[in-house]
Amino acid sequence: QGGGSEGVKSWKTYRNEQFGFEVKYPNDFIYSDGASDHGGFFYVDFVNPSLTGKKPQTNLQVYPNQTTLSQFINYFDYIKGSWGDYTLDGVEAKQVLTTGDDLKPPFILVGAVKNSYGYIISSTVFDNNIEVTKQILSTFRFTK
Repeated sequence: QGGGSEGVKSWKTYRNEQFGFEVKYPNDFIYSDGASDHGGFFYVDFVNPSLTGKKPQTNLQVYPNQTTLSQFINYFDYIKGSWGDYTLDGVEAKQVLTTGDDLKPPFILVGAVKNSYGYIISSTVFDNNIEVTKQILSTFRFTK
């Protein structure tokens, strides 16, 4: 899964013109994207297909009609952990890192608002995917 910064540079790029972002992901990963079942947000799942269950390791979500970061982050206040300041490609963001428990491994979630879209990038609870998610986060760029 990745490797040093040289590895990240050579990763594949996912680009979305509609929502104005691009992000790199490991060469051995695939992605699936689309609207959520109820249509409330757009998502991209990044999956390492060689892992059992083919569950996503990193998830990105884009929510329309968002105004402020604090209002957007309130939707995720059920996540127990310490929220801190973060910068996502130069944009003010918030990050939470959970400690995990007996049922779920720890995970990371970063949220930002730009151009009235709320962006969430997170690792998933299917395994400890924090490191690959941090690497993917480091490549995230707004394109408009």
